[in-house]
Amino acid sequence: TLNKYYELGNDINLGGKEIKGNSTNRFVRNVFQGCFDGNGCTISNFKIVTQINEQFYGLFGGTNEGIIRNVNLRNFSISPSQAKNCMWIGSIVGRNEGHIINCHAEGKIDIKNSLSGTTLYVGGITGSIETGGLLTNSGFSGSISVFTSCATVTPFVGGVVGKGAIKNCYVRGEVSLECNIGESYVNANSPGVPCRVGGLVGDGAATECYAEVEVKGEYTTLYDQAQNPLYVGGLVGTGNVLNSYSVGTVTLDSKLQSIFSKNRSGNGYAGGLVGSGNIRKSYSLSDVIVVEDPDDEVTTPDGVVVGMFGYKNIGGLSGNQATVEDSIALGNIFGNLNIVRFGRIVGDSWKATIDNSYYYEKQLMCGHLASENLDKWSLPIRMECCSTDLNSKEFYTDTLGWDESIWDFSHLDVENGMLPRLKSVK
Repeated sequence: TLNKYYELGNDINLGGKEIKGNSTNRFVRNVFQGCFDGNGCTISNFKIVTQINEQFYGLFGGTNEGIIRNVNLRNFSISPSQAKNCMWIGSIVGRNEGHIINCHAEGKIDIKNSLSGTTLYVGGITGSIETGGLLTNSGFSGSISVFTSCATVTPFVGGVVGKGAIKNCYVRGEVSLECNIGESYVNANSPGVPCRVGGLVGDGAATECYAEVEVKGEYTTLYDQAQNPLYVGGLVGTGNVLNSYSVGTVTLDSKLQSIFSKNRSGNGYAGGLVGSGNIRKSYSLSDVIVVEDPDDEVTTPDGVVVGMFGYKNIGGLSGNQATVEDSIALGNIFGNLNIVRFGRIVGDSWKATIDNSYYYEKQLMCGHLASENLDKWSLPIRMECCSTDLNSKEFYTDTLGWDESIWDFSHLDVENGMLPRLKSVK
């Protein structure tokens, strides 16, 4: 029965019904391998909740070469608590090795996890896209909130997918990841685990996608997190972006309090499009914000008074080293740190390649940002564009080489936030 063709004939209102996740053994034996066509109908008003030893959460726990298409979900919530080893969480599919096409979800995902050695894959549509999997022409609207409280938890959090590559997708709403390590000890020489959160994708790639979203990453610890960096991106935490854009805010709130030396404290990376990665033919209208008080001090359980340390790298498009081509940074940058590296296009661009990319002349740098750190690691040639450029179709097609079959340039008015839109995603 798991490899047959199914078609939804009517909307289904589940009236608040609770659906349990799939356990490890059930998933291995019972992944969906057929075709489920929602026929444009809507399944609404349900909750996906915890059962013992569950790992896979979604309308379908997992797929293997199965096809799920034309499904709409509305007014749902997913709120599992503990799990073993790994968790895959998404509204449509927990772990996807099949094809998800033209699926849309509106709801809420709220995850709290404190187990050690856990990997979390959380996305508005699917937790992860594995080899052979596909996710296209889909979107999520609502809120995703993930909280972890152990130094060895590895989270991948995205508005559409936690880990994987997507095309022609969108997200609207809020996506947040909070890693509150507290007193968890991480050895100074241990490899550690990075934390990734993106408006669309935690780790992976977005092609012809957009996000109208508030993305926030928060990291708090008393101990050494030198190799536990936090990546926050308007579209992708870590990975690649092509022909895509973001609108909203990207916030890095990292309270990294080290009992070791300043050079062994934690790092945070935030960008309007990616925390770290490569960008082509894209733009960001997202403001990038760093929240931290450099004067704060805290007393550790051992009675040691420490301050807030750690390098924060924030950029209009990417926080960390990146290759940026034919792209535009329009969002403002806000912060209150003297130890941050920030750039109009890339924050830490020491090893970055920035080619034919621009920042908007009205882009603001606000707060107590040390002026000597502005574009400190950037290339000497900084390319500025003005409103006249941004209101001209030729600037995009001739100067940047953007494709008219992909982008709609019919309504351009940068002063009122009207910029190119994607033709394939509504």
